Amino acid sequence: MSNVSKIKNNVSVTNLKLPSYKTLKPSSSIINTLNDNLIDEVELNPDNNSLNYEKIVDDGYTPQGVTNIDGKILISAYKDGLKSRIYIFDEKTNKYEGKLILDNKAHVGGISYDEDNKIIFVTGSSGKVNTYSYEKINTVINTLKKTTDINEYTIDFSNFNDDSSGECFFKIKSDININAFEKMDSKAATTYYYDGRLYIGSFEGINSGVLVSYKLTYDKKKNTLEKSNPLVCGLPSATQGIAVTNYNGTKYLVTTQSIFISPSTITLFEITNKGIKSIGKKYLNDSGIEGINIDNNGNIIAVFENGRNEVLSTNIDELKSTLDSHNVITELGQDIFGFAYEVNAKVNEIKNEIKEKIDDVF
Repeated sequence: MSNVSKIKNNVSVTNLKLPSYKTLKPSSSIINTLNDNLIDEVELNPDNNSLNYEKIVDDGYTPQGVTNIDGKILISAYKDGLKSRIYIFDEKTNKYEGKLILDNKAHVGGISYDEDNKIIFVTGSSGKVNTYSYEKINTVINTLKKTTDINEYTIDFSNFNDDSSGECFFKIKSDININAFEKMDSKAATTYYYDGRLYIGSFEGINSGVLVSYKLTYDKKKNTLEKSNPLVCGLPSATQGIAVTNYNGTKYLVTTQSIFISPSTITLFEITNKGIKSIGKKYLNDSGIEGINIDNNGNIIAVFENGRNEVLSTNIDELKSTLDSHNVITELGQDIFGFAYEVNAKVNEIKNEIKEKIDDVF
């Protein structure tokens, strides 16, 4: 039985328990159940100058992950059948500046940034996380700005492939994959880099998800990233975004949950040496919340995939300040849609298996 199966079997839907953050396998040291707490106030866009990413929706792409890099906001997005993209906005003016066309057609559910080594992490296919040099990308962006008279730029990664190897000029060699630990069978739904570790989360409709993290070592001369010291624990079902931070001496994990048209959820966890415990949950009126990002001051932004063009803005203090009652209707809706997702995924899996057998015959 895989580690994913062990974790899933150790978690109930209505009374989710998180295995210890410090252990690699679920054990009896399960510390706390999710509190049925509703955080009273999280404002959507309290700032009148809030980022509007209508450009992404107009292009027919679906926003997924979000991160901050050097005064820019980067949002990953996908469109079925076409190469995935990263849209870039100025953080102060919120002006759209340009886009990066990636070298794959993945769902790109998460994007994050290692500020020290200037590396962008973007979730790919089959549990993989792709790694790119922002230093090289930024050099090309600045060159375009200096040599061309354009207001908006497009950088297609396929135009920067090495002729001999076929490798993308921006790519850093790595084998980062959520399934590298115990050959797990999860898809990389979201990712987040913090303090030398990369966190990768999976999405499950009604079962618990899985959070795997690796310590990363970057060799700039060899252009390689090596992973080590894996850690694993559970995640709430329908997790779409994750973020980790140390704020005022306390380490936190923040997750976003959404599925289909059910209201979105933000859950706040406190990380200690004994494990992870939830300290609050916020139910939003809006569906479709996706990736989140936290800065050093505890400020949080999040994007939506349902056509809402504005970011959610809040912070750690607001998330932990007010607790209220449990929202049964919202949780029931998430469970119903989660169950439908699991059934649909199983049907598609059977269809693909049948198709493969037919293809083998003919």
